Amino acid sequence: MNEYTIGNTVKCNVTWKDDDNQAYDPTHVTLFIAGPRGGTQRFRYGAPDGRIVRATTGEYFFRAEPHAPGIWTQRWVANGPDVNQVVEKQFKILPSAIPNAPTS
Repeated sequence: MNEYTIGNTVKCNVTWKDDDNQAYDPTHVTLFIAGPRGGTQRFRYGAPDGRIVRATTGEYFFRAEPHAPGIWTQRWVANGPDVNQVVEKQFKILPSAIPNAPTS
């Protein structure tokens, strides 16, 4: 599990591959980010906010800005006519060693 000090932007990424290990673009890509305090946010590729970026065929990323220390979970979901795939990853946000340190 990767660790980052609070205040850092975390690049979350996923690569979608088919049964032949070839990268592909699903019809729909959704990302759920769950923080250590229990809240979950949902992001969709193609949404007006443009938060999920397609880097190349099958490769997508999102820049998270975690605001609390603890374990964060990212759940990527790909859907299409012949595919349903899920990838989950976690990262840890460490508190600052400086009390009340600014994060920006």
